[in-house]
This record gives sequence, C-alpha cells and structure tokens, in this order.
Amino acid sequence: MAHLFVSNQPTAAVGEWRSPKARMRCEDLRVRFGDREVLRGVSLDMGRNEVTAVIGPAGAGKSTFLRCLNRMVEANHHCEVQGRVLLDGEDIHAPGVDAVRFRGRIGMVFPKPNPYPKSIYENVAYGLRIHGLVSCKSEESSLVELVFRQAGLWREFGRRLLAPALSLTPGEQQRLCIARALAVNPEVILMDEPCSSLDLGSGAKIEQMIDELRQAYTIVLVSHSLKSAARVSQRTAFIREGRLVEVGPTAMMFTAPSHPLTDRFISGYSE
Repeated sequence: MAHLFVSNQPTAAVGEWRSPKARMRCEDLRVRFGDREVLRGVSLDMGRNEVTAVIGPAGAGKSTFLRCLNRMVEANHHCEVQGRVLLDGEDIHAPGVDAVRFRGRIGMVFPKPNPYPKSIYENVAYGLRIHGLVSCKSEESSLVELVFRQAGLWREFGRRLLAPALSLTPGEQQRLCIARALAVNPEVILMDEPCSSLDLGSGAKIEQMIDELRQAYTIVLVSHSLKSAARVSQRTAFIREGRLVEVGPTAMMFTAPSHPLTDRFISGYSE
C-alpha cells in the first residue's frame, strides 16, 4: 500500500485553472518513489465534458499523474503520495476509501490494446457482471448493445459479437477496450497514449471516438503526440520534471503559451 501524506501548501502554475464545476481536482499532488520525486506539487482541475491533454517530455511524470487519478500508483509499494485527488469533491486517497469502488467510476485505457482473450461480447459483458450491473441474460445483452452504441461501434461489431477479440486488428482492439471501459458507466476516462501503437488511420478513429465521448464524460489524455493532443483536447497541461509549468485552453497553449519552457517544448526545442 502506498503511503499517503496530506499537504495544505499547493503550488501555482502559469494559467492554473480552478473551476467550481470541475469533475476531478488535484491539489498539491506529490509522488515519490524511494528517493526519487516524480511529481512536485501538481494542482489541476479537469472539467466536465472536456478533454484535458497532459503533455511534456519523456520522464516528466505524465503517466504517474494519470495513475494517481485512479490509485493505480499504489501498486508500487515504495510509492509515497502527498496531496489530494478529488472526484466530485470526495478525496479518493482518504483513509478508509474503497479503491475498487472508485475505479468503477474511473475508466482506464492503456497504450497497447489489452482485450481479454474472450469474445467481443464477453469483453464488455464481463465488467457488467462483476460490478453487479445486470440481473439476467436479456438485460445483459441489452446493456452490451447499449455500450457499443454509446461507443459508436454497434454497426462495426454488432454482427460479430461472438468473434474472438484477439482476432481483431490493433485499432479495433483498442476501440473495444474503450467500449469495455464504458461498460461500468464511469464518470471519468483516463487515456494513456491510446494511439501510440496504432497506424494513422486507426489513430484517427480513436481521436474521433474521443471527441464524441467527451460529450458525456470527463477525459484525461496523456499524449506524446502534440498534434493529436491539439486535435482532441479543449484544455492542455504542460508538465516538466514533475511540475505543472502551464495550463490553459488548447488553442492558446499551442499558439501563444505564456511560459518560455512551454514555448520551447511546443516549438520542438525541449531538452
């Protein structure tokens, strides 16, 4: 279990965004693995029906930040977490909080597709069952169809639900994994480089999915592709060496950033 310490000393970044309508909020988030400090006082709000892109150099702490949002970071027993992560005002790291319950409210999509070695149907139905969301087979089938329709995939997958998920192309597998994340009706979807292992055509379909899903969900996207982040997000946060350097509307961040470090990174001259 990761160690949790609470701090009341939040740090500011250029353009730091604090919203009364935020779905998720980080306050002075700090993470240490042994002697190595990975996150250094990140405070950031993530809005409803909005894609927040998190960009920065390799090793900046982006993926660690994302894993703090659903407590996956606790899998490392040498990890210490300081600060607060709030979901609808409730601290997900507070003592006594059920991590499994919160993970049901926060979906996760990984860089490489990881479908279950089951049928397309079972990849979605399994989550419905283990979370107790269905009481009979007919209800399950109806909800599976609803999930695929919400994900915009029913026309593509509806006639081959019994096909093995591992027989799909990588792009199809990743879209199935996104649908699987939607099955338990989350409020927030975390995406860690969802297009990094895909070809351009498959990546474009994922981006289209993200744009459609933000109408109903809060999405936090970590991306090494600045072009992809610029296309799909409404707000962008730049992290460097574990610190939130700047956050603002995506159009502003990519055309007229306020901080010189952001400008250098966006311009392709990051160290």
